[in-house]
Amino acid sequence: MVLNRSVFRSLCGVVVVGLLAVGCAGADGEQGPAGADGEQGPAGADGEQGPAGADGEQEAAGADGEQGPAGAAGPKGDTGSGGPKGDTGDTGSAGPAGPSSSTDGSACTNAAGVAGTVVSGADSTGLLLAYCLTSPVGTVTTFAGGAQGSADGTGADARFNYPKGVAVDGDGNLYVADSNNHTVRKITLAGEVTTLAGTAGSSGSVDGTGADARFNYPHEVAVDGDGNLYVADTSNHTIRKITPAGVVTTLAGTAGSSGSADGTGADARFTSPNGVAVDGDGNVYVADTYNYTVRKVTPAGVVTTLAGTAGSNGSDDGTSADARFKY
Repeated sequence: MVLNRSVFRSLCGVVVVGLLAVGCAGADGEQGPAGADGEQGPAGADGEQGPAGADGEQEAAGADGEQGPAGAAGPKGDTGSGGPKGDTGDTGSAGPAGPSSSTDGSACTNAAGVAGTVVSGADSTGLLLAYCLTSPVGTVTTFAGGAQGSADGTGADARFNYPKGVAVDGDGNLYVADSNNHTVRKITLAGEVTTLAGTAGSSGSVDGTGADARFNYPHEVAVDGDGNLYVADTSNHTIRKITPAGVVTTLAGTAGSSGSADGTGADARFTSPNGVAVDGDGNVYVADTYNYTVRKVTPAGVVTTLAGTAGSNGSDDGTSADARFKY
């Protein structure tokens, strides 16, 4: 059922539409004035709006149930201020360039001019590296030498006599303890062999430069980050140092005097040391073979026994002197 406005206004009381009861507006349906303080006044007679009551209280509804006007809204509270905005951080700098665009299997040439094939892989820190591999993996080639002797030369033209130990520096140069020649040799990436220190066939314990120095069956070499070599001069019972310029000095021990004494420089004693290694701080570690111990030599030549007990061999695990080694 649809009621138009004229019909709806002519009805007094209630109009029933289906089950819906609709209340009629009061006569004239006018709005009364707003009460003070936003309070609700009583309804006016005949459907008009009465004034608001004092003090914001709610007055009783007037006759005919009509609504007074709403009071004015109270003031809005202040909005708290926001904290200051932080400065924008600087843009980070670009990282280093990655490996060259060469891919695995592509042709390359190494620093010595030898042709090879690019291979890549991660080192122990996770850094991706690319290498120029000049021989297939697993292929054994003769880098230098081929017959007994002491001749310097390139590749197969060079000669060695019972080489015992090798070490490689940061530039890829190889160093050899050429034991029965009583010399220390150097081999470049191109396979060029020279004698860095000592004279072939002439044993001894002389400090000096290049060919003036003497060794006695050196067995092992190690190289530090500055290119200095450390030599286990086995039959001299000493540890020797060679600078990149070939200057040889005795770091610890006394030639011809074996023993196991800790001490500094010439006061220390070793017995036929066979192996050496060097750490990033320049400390040298020595396999003191016939003392059954591992020794430590500082850059200043101070020697201590790191593990094992001189003269007591075995295989016991343990701390320091409680451990045992055998040759």
